[in-house]
Amino acid sequence: MSSTHKDECLKPIEEPGTFWMVWNSSGGAPRATHRSEDSAITEAHRLARLSPSHVFVVLKAISAFRMSAPPPPPVDRVPLSAADTVPF
Repeated sequence: MSSTHKDECLKPIEEPGTFWMVWNSSGGAPRATHRSEDSAITEAHRLARLSPSHVFVVLKAISAFRMSAPPPPPVDRVPLSAADTVPF
């Protein structure tokens, strides 16, 4: 594998965008993201040569979602008489 290919697949994705991953259908999670389909295909070929009986699938990210944090619950004001049970 060329150093350019290695650098490309290890580059973190800082902005949302399309990327590809290579998944081993025999188990394990993808370890890298690829900025191009060609890079992912090259990696799938490399991995298939290393593990001839395994199937490597090239996956393309088509969308991403994140749940927004819910707003904090309101804080209620209570009368001072509710605080007269302070034990000191």
